[in-house]
Amino acid sequence: MSVGAKSYRNSSKNRCFAHCSSVSEDLKPFTTTRWNTFVSSVNIWKDLVGYQADIARAFLREVGPDALVDTAVGLIPIPVPESGGYHPTCYRYFTDSSKQERGKLNKDKQKTDAASCQTLELEPSTSSAGGQAPGPSSASAIRHLRSNSSVAGASKQPSYSAHILPKICIICRQNKTHKDSEGKKKKEPLMLCQQPDGGKVATAAKDKKDDHILLQIQDRDCVAIEVRYHRSCFRSYTVYQSRKSVEPIKEQKYGKAFLTFCSYVVDKKIIQEKQI
Repeated sequence: MSVGAKSYRNSSKNRCFAHCSSVSEDLKPFTTTRWNTFVSSVNIWKDLVGYQADIARAFLREVGPDALVDTAVGLIPIPVPESGGYHPTCYRYFTDSSKQERGKLNKDKQKTDAASCQTLELEPSTSSAGGQAPGPSSASAIRHLRSNSSVAGASKQPSYSAHILPKICIICRQNKTHKDSEGKKKKEPLMLCQQPDGGKVATAAKDKKDDHILLQIQDRDCVAIEVRYHRSCFRSYTVYQSRKSVEPIKEQKYGKAFLTFCSYVVDKKIIQEKQI
């Protein structure tokens, strides 16, 4: 099977390959030039951090890790998909070279900070004059360095699998807060998905053609990859599904009322008794 056939067998006809959930525009088909630019941007974003980096890694999970082959003359082209396309705003954000440069700078800064913390931790501690133990400020500095080094170590060697989704709401992708009974702001906890097929969230994503969610959960075990969402986001995202079951009941009730009206008023009062 060719790379192209493997890559797009599950593609939706209305799919934006660089979709931002807040964008609602007409879908445009890829030209060869724009597709190659998109793939080149995937190759840049895949090792960085941020929303565009998540899109790039989701794309690579779909086409396979060996799809991007870099040679001396550049990337080996991936065939333009027969279905799907891009929203102009999504494409512009994803291929923006200034955003890619900022992503590289942020990645380099993370590496520099981690290396700096490790270097400071390895430096021998100095005693104060007269061989006395370090004072409170020195002890505080040591605790600070240990804290930073533990963070750096955690970022360098993550304890979670690369196949598990980040611990963030898959719907809003934000940290939400709410006020408790005392009026204090508290972080809204995340719920773990309990249905391997994604349940109502997956159904809603398909109905709404939400490519951001579909790229992450389609054909995957949502329990195994630890899909998370806020309870409030789940309710607002799937509330229309409960309305679907209510609408036929309303139509049936109004239909009976209309038949009753016709039978009593039209047939009996107007036609039979001629009460006009």
